[in-house]
Amino acid sequence: MDDNREQDQQVRRQSRDALFTGCFKIPKHFIHLLNWCRGNNDIALNEQDFVFVDFNDLTDKDLEAFGLESTVIRRMRKNDVSFLTKDGKLIILVEHQTTLTPNLALKIFLYYMELVQLWIINHNISIHTESKQIEVPLPELYIAYNGKDEIKEKYTHFNLENQGVKIDVNVKIVDIRYDELGSETTDDALVGYSLFIKLYEDYQQQGFPRDEAFTKARMECMEKGYLKGFIEKEGFELYKKLFDYDEQLRAEGMEKKAIETAHKMLDDGLNIETIAKYVKMPIEWVENLAALNA
Repeated sequence: MDDNREQDQQVRRQSRDALFTGCFKIPKHFIHLLNWCRGNNDIALNEQDFVFVDFNDLTDKDLEAFGLESTVIRRMRKNDVSFLTKDGKLIILVEHQTTLTPNLALKIFLYYMELVQLWIINHNISIHTESKQIEVPLPELYIAYNGKDEIKEKYTHFNLENQGVKIDVNVKIVDIRYDELGSETTDDALVGYSLFIKLYEDYQQQGFPRDEAFTKARMECMEKGYLKGFIEKEGFELYKKLFDYDEQLRAEGMEKKAIETAHKMLDDGLNIETIAKYVKMPIEWVENLAALNA
């Protein structure tokens, strides 16, 4: 992959990730996503199939938001979307990808372990003094793929074994491209999200400028009744700004444009965590920039 294509995919991924996270951090939307991820409830985390009793009929009332944006363990590591079941038995983690690379299973497994660490901290558990084995929440891990390439495998793997220590992680890859979903259900948030992305890209291919393609895709989704209660809100314009920043970043490069783009995002009122994630700089870096900009 040449440098220009790699950079193009990187900035494209950032804006899509922001929209994906914004949409599916809403519990009722996340349930729609989870239903597509589970498919026939064939949850496989390694070579054996695990059937999680009582986990197959989850509703948004059974979930609570649980992500790395609230942790101080490693402030720059943020997963896309994750929830904890309110009974504390399961962490469900979904990462949005437009490219499939060899180390995704390791990346997602590390996210899960950091979430477990956060769960331990939140429950004031001491692993040094606890008298019995700690029953940490089980993982349910997925990749939601919305890229251009063909999916060759249903799972991505991370395997490690040495001297009796064995780690075997399989993460299910779910194709969320609109044409692959085969559904036009208007009350399904994943169908709505995937349609918006498809329309946006189609309008761009027809020669519409980026901001006009975004607006036309949004209006068409609204007219057809997709993503009700989300896409019509004034705050949805935030994502248009993120899509617009892609043009700047693609034109002159991520590093060179980081300061200028961060300044513009600060002026536009975006929060520091969003800016840090988007320009891929530490939160402290953005905080210092904001202080200088005050």
